[in-house]
Amino acid sequence: MSGNANDGILGLAYPNLAEAGEKPLFYSMWSEGLIPEAIFSFYLNPDTNAESGGELTLGGADPSKYTGSITYISVAVEGYWDISVGSTIVSSSPYAVVDTGTTFIIGPKTEVTALNAALGGTYDALSTMYTIDCQTRSLSSFPNVTFTMNDRVFTLTPLQYLMILGNQSNGYVCFSVFTPDYSADSSGSSIWILGDFFLYRYYSVFDIVNNRVGFATSISYDWIQNIDSSLFPTPSTTTRTTKPTMKTTLSSIAITTTTTTKTKITTMTTTAAIITAQATSETSMQGNATDYRLSLHFCFFILMMMVAARHVDSY
Repeated sequence: MSGNANDGILGLAYPNLAEAGEKPLFYSMWSEGLIPEAIFSFYLNPDTNAESGGELTLGGADPSKYTGSITYISVAVEGYWDISVGSTIVSSSPYAVVDTGTTFIIGPKTEVTALNAALGGTYDALSTMYTIDCQTRSLSSFPNVTFTMNDRVFTLTPLQYLMILGNQSNGYVCFSVFTPDYSADSSGSSIWILGDFFLYRYYSVFDIVNNRVGFATSISYDWIQNIDSSLFPTPSTTTRTTKPTMKTTLSSIAITTTTTTKTKITTMTTTAAIITAQATSETSMQGNATDYRLSLHFCFFILMMMVAARHVDSY
């Protein structure tokens, strides 16, 4: 499956979702002994200039694509992905989805507006995204965004959640990857979608037999886009800046993956998991920034695992 052609979509949900008693391809491969374990894993490469945009591993995980240990979270419901979110301070949305087919981290307008306000973002109606001042603000003025799942901290740094477009001739524009969504699910409720900008940094493992989803630090974690010298000026030595921090605590989380890059198949796929999670997000922005706190309580219902083997550029 190479090149830039769209080869189709491979569904990898639980067998109970198959029509007319059919078994999903992955499940059939495992039941017939073609793969050693009922596990598939997913690696996404954030470097759009790389030869390979990712890797799908069927039958296990690829240790060459991650470092350290894998943190597992139990799946609550076998089927499609559907994430239910409880009461929150910033988010009233009852649902969230993690999907590799989605490039950005998408959420309801009200919640995303509050989040981007904390980052100093300005809404751009043309792109429906938030622009961020990278010309006059130092990199140290932006917070890290951290997720704690089962007592493990997963961090996104500013250069991992800021997307820089443009060139020296025409200038640069910086966007937040947290973008608004005006759609809703079948019940009319708005949803959150956690996309590739998280999965670029964390290798994902899906274990059907043990009904669990795992995350490990990707080998691409430290990759960053090229930064022009005109961006993110160094703070004056007379100005003291305290780096803000945003923390999100999740006792459980589920992820869905679909790829829109050139993908190498050593095995790999989308995933689905239902999870019960409590999230506490706290942003403390000091200096010229304001205090910002998020408290999120997530109840995740995992409903679907599918992989889109679409070999095109990420953007």
